[in-house]
Amino acid sequence: DLQAQDLSEVVTDMLDAQDRNVWEGTATSLMDSTNKEYCSILTQITKTGVIARDARLTAAISDAVAVLMYNKQYKVTPTAIYMNPLDKARLDNQEKEATDKTKFYDVEVIPGIKIDGIMTSAGILPIITDIYCPAGKIAIVDETMLERQYITSATPRLYQLGTEKDLATRFIAILFDTFIVRGGSYGHMVLTIDGVDASTS
Repeated sequence: DLQAQDLSEVVTDMLDAQDRNVWEGTATSLMDSTNKEYCSILTQITKTGVIARDARLTAAISDAVAVLMYNKQYKVTPTAIYMNPLDKARLDNQEKEATDKTKFYDVEVIPGIKIDGIMTSAGILPIITDIYCPAGKIAIVDETMLERQYITSATPRLYQLGTEKDLATRFIAILFDTFIVRGGSYGHMVLTIDGVDASTS
């Protein structure tokens, strides 16, 4: 039972590290074979913008969505907005103080779970908070263009490394997969809030 619990914790820790690396993986490209981490979504999305520190976030997001959609070469339709909970709190506080408040809509992302959404050129987009998205970074994405590819299986693999001289049994958890952002140069955008330190996330 103790070993089963330890193995479960190994897998949980590995999946937690993966969740962080979706946004912060240090691989420089999808072809970087020297790095075991992901090439992060933030690295693969090359279309970027900057929001002044005191600018209204809802207006900046709405403008960015319009810029993405104004593309005569590709059909671009963003489906979601991702940000850190700290940035969502900043957005909420701005709207509380605004005289012309932005209307928020309930968006059911999975059955029974509703979150805030805002009206944009692409319709009502849900604002999804992710603790691993760095503070000061807002990702506007088309989720239909985000792929997760696996080698053989989406199930983590556990390998026993053998018994060491102290009689401790060592295990390692591995999942052979990667995230692929199609249309990174035109289908998505990462907005950076000027002056916000991403290391606070």
